[in-house]
Parts: sequence; structure tokens; C-alpha cells
Amino acid sequence: MGWNYRKRIRISKNSWINLSKRGASGSVRAGRFTLNSRGRSSIRLGKGLNYRGGCVSALAITVAITTILVRTASAAFTHIQAVATEAEV
Repeated sequence: MGWNYRKRIRISKNSWINLSKRGASGSVRAGRFTLNSRGRSSIRLGKGLNYRGGCVSALAITVAITTILVRTASAAFTHIQAVATEAEV
């Protein structure tokens, strides 16, 4: 098992500098999305669940899939609430 070192220095609320044995890099967060100065990207899918891709195109694909899943789940939940409300009446 190899040794790893990483330190994060916060610059502002949504940006920071990362220090590691490979050097320094910068990161910026916009909502659920994070983009690194080395071209890495990640998206927070939920509490404690992240997806990290190697390029912005992977992030775009992930965003599209996540958006579709969230909209589908939201529509299903709304439908279930409507059916439950009708059943109560």
C-alpha cells in the first residue's frame, strides 16, 4: 500500500487549492458539480455518493442521466401523491 498526502486550502466558499505529492491544483464547485484545474470533474449524486470522471464530457453525460432519473422519480412521486389524494376523497 502506498503513501498518500493531500491538503485542501480553502480560498472562498466554492473554491480551494489542493496540495498533494503530485503538486498543486485548483478546484471550483458550482452546485453539485466540481471542476479541477487538471481536467477532473465530479458530481454529488446524493449524501455521501459522488461520481468522479476524467473529463468534462463524462460530467455532462452524468448530469444528463442524473437529471433524467430525478425528473422520472419526481414525476412518479407526484403521480403517487395524486392517486393517494384521490383515494382519500
